[in-house]
Amino acid sequence: MQALGAVFGNDKGPLRDHADRTMVERQLIIQLQCLRHDKAVVSEPVRGEGGHQIFVVDFTSGKNTASVHFTTVKGPSDRWYVEVFEIVVLQNKGFCSKAGN
Repeated sequence: MQALGAVFGNDKGPLRDHADRTMVERQLIIQLQCLRHDKAVVSEPVRGEGGHQIFVVDFTSGKNTASVHFTTVKGPSDRWYVEVFEIVVLQNKGFCSKAGN
């Protein structure tokens, strides 16, 4: 959970360092349930607004496939953080497992 918490953030740094711990842990658990996959292919980045970089990740899990946009932002010490990704696309494509599955 700590390692994943270091990846998600914004221009201020990782969320785990400046957001409510309970909220961050809940958010990461939900994201983990949706990010399970057998294969992922990451595109080259495309420049977005405000210096963001956008990656398209093609996920495969069993017979399910989905192309998901991940938006990254540069934070302190020139580190990049995932600011947001299209979790609804994964939900709609059957990637999100229910708790305990």
